Amino acid sequence: MKENNVYKKNAAYFSRGEAMKFIGIGLLALAVILFFYGWGYLSYVLMSVSFVAGLVLLLINSLGRSSEEDIDVFIENKMRGLEAKELYEKSFIKRQSKRLAVYRSEGYELTEGLMYKKGKNGSLRSTKYTEAVIYPLDTAILVCYRSISLLSDEIKEEQIEIRYSEISSFRVESELCKMEFGKKLFDTRKHTLIIESEAAAPIYLPIKESTLTDALVEGINKKISKAKEEKEAS
Repeated sequence: MKENNVYKKNAAYFSRGEAMKFIGIGLLALAVILFFYGWGYLSYVLMSVSFVAGLVLLLINSLGRSSEEDIDVFIENKMRGLEAKELYEKSFIKRQSKRLAVYRSEGYELTEGLMYKKGKNGSLRSTKYTEAVIYPLDTAILVCYRSISLLSDEIKEEQIEIRYSEISSFRVESELCKMEFGKKLFDTRKHTLIIESEAAAPIYLPIKESTLTDALVEGINKKISKAKEEKEAS
C-alpha cells in the first residue's frame, strides 16, 4: 500500500501543474502585506484567511506529489544490484578487456505514451527510466540493464552475453524529437545506444553524449571487426 502511494505521488509530479504552488505563495504574500499595511478588523480577518489558505495549498501541493529529489531517490533504490553477479568471480575478472573500461549508461526513456515534465535544470524527465552496465570482455560483451516504471511495479531486467562475432551493429543514434504530454510539446534531443545481434532482440539504451561513449563504440567496433575476420579465416 505504501509503494502504491509513492506511485500516485510520482504520477502527480508529472500531471499536476504549478498553479496551486504559485497561488499558495501569492496568498501568503498577501497575508504578509495585510499584516504590515492592513488597517482595521477586516484587514486582519482577510490576513488570517489568506495565510491559512496559502499554507494549506502549499502543503497539499508538496505532500500530494513527489519532488524531483524524491524521484531521484526512488530511481536509485530501484537500480540497486544491477551490476553483474559474476563480477567478483576470478574467471569473470580475467575475461574483462584491459583496454576498454566498464561502461555505465542511464537515462529517461523518450517514447510515445509516457508522461513528461521538464525538471528544474531544464532536462526532460519521463515515467520510464533505464540503466545499464556494459562489460567489454575478451570475446564478448556482457550487457546488464534494467528498465523501471515510475508509476507501477513494472520492471524489465536482462543480463546477456553477446559474442563480438554475432554483433551486427553497435552504434549511437541521435535525433531531435518532439514529445507530447497533455497540451504541452517538448523539443529534445534523444541519444540511444543500439546493439543489434544474431543472439538476441535489438537492445536500445538511453545514454548521454560523452567521450566515454565514443571510446566504447570505437573500441567495441574494432573488436567486432577483428572477431569477424578471425571467424571468416577459420
